[in-house]
Amino acid sequence: MLAYFVTILAELVILRFIQSNPIQIDSTGLCWGMIGIASLVFLITIIQEKDNKFVLTMIGSYLFRISLLIFDLYGRNIFVLPNSGLDSELFQRESLCYALNGGDVSMTAKTFGLFYRYFGEHRIYLQYLNLVLSILTLYIIWLILKKLDLDKKIRHTVFYITAFLPNYAILSVILLRESIIIFLLTCSMYFFVEWWKHHKNSAFILAVLLSLLAAMYHSGGITNAVGYVLIYILYDTRGQKYQLSFKTFLFSLLFFLGFFYLFNHYGNTFFSYVDNVNSLDDITRKVVDAGGGGSGYDYIGGANIDSLGELILYSPIRMFYFIASPLPWMWRGINDMIAFLFSALFYLTSLYMGFQVLFQRMHSKNKNLIFALILICVIGMALFAWGVSNAGTALRHRDKFLIDYVILFAVSYQEYLNSHHTKHKITTRGA
Repeated sequence: MLAYFVTILAELVILRFIQSNPIQIDSTGLCWGMIGIASLVFLITIIQEKDNKFVLTMIGSYLFRISLLIFDLYGRNIFVLPNSGLDSELFQRESLCYALNGGDVSMTAKTFGLFYRYFGEHRIYLQYLNLVLSILTLYIIWLILKKLDLDKKIRHTVFYITAFLPNYAILSVILLRESIIIFLLTCSMYFFVEWWKHHKNSAFILAVLLSLLAAMYHSGGITNAVGYVLIYILYDTRGQKYQLSFKTFLFSLLFFLGFFYLFNHYGNTFFSYVDNVNSLDDITRKVVDAGGGGSGYDYIGGANIDSLGELILYSPIRMFYFIASPLPWMWRGINDMIAFLFSALFYLTSLYMGFQVLFQRMHSKNKNLIFALILICVIGMALFAWGVSNAGTALRHRDKFLIDYVILFAVSYQEYLNSHHTKHKITTRGA
């Protein structure tokens, strides 16, 4: 894979050279020429890997994404890909404006704008870089799965499912921030797993920092950092168990002091998603504003909550809707059906299997890790419970936390099969 990314860097150098000199060249032809060369290098590089199933999955997912990229750019008169259009064009306008004039814009618009400023207005190649990030994300997911010592069959199954999740593939090729956030949180999870297995504090710090970096693109990314810190406080790595102690109290105090410091000094950077939320009225306003449309569920709680008790009562229901929408009774057509079957069902299955392993009586070596992953997932669900009231928006936002559910699914699937294998052995001996 190294040769592929060196090729990408070399192509960026070429774009910079063209931008810095008065060279007139067709942007479309240049971009597709460079994408073609990079694709050829990718194929040559990836086939050198020893695992054939991994190679075929990577090649298939790459070609799938290239096809979606082409369709997003040239097939809009036939069909506009989900999540493409309004938001992507808004980012395009903000990015171009920032490239020309600077100004106070989102981190995403700054990132895209800096690309346009230093490498030229090559939107096709910028969208391709989103695709490159998703391919690198898949590669890191593969490394995490290998690090967890899973059965080879489980590793391949989970990786194949992840590589071809339709919504993630679409988000990988359009001009949105999701591909960047998913990549950063995947890197973050890699170092969290490294800390979990080898107890390296340096790995834990990197995990938190990468989550904070993701939060600069969308404040939802901070939920992973919050989850990591809570686990660090509660989990005794030597005894491999959760416990409360003086150390727990001390670290909790330091955590809350650090949290309030970030909130007070860098609120606009890390907590913009909950900016100006100071009362229940602010929450209900946010819910109603985020709802609407045939797939909206702002009526659940919505403008009706007027007490903390009702907020607590409705929160689990809205958390479920966030992770499971569009539910069958919300379907408006084939698109919603596909979204449920190939997105919501994956997240629901991951949580179901995680809780099933967590509450089974048999010993599980990964039960503590499963609890940690569920905690991280629940924190993310809680944040978006009242900020999202539409299935389409939920579909996009929950994919930010894709890596959390992928690893939860993989580890839970392994433990589920182990427990059934053990039960079969006990039954056979008893017979």
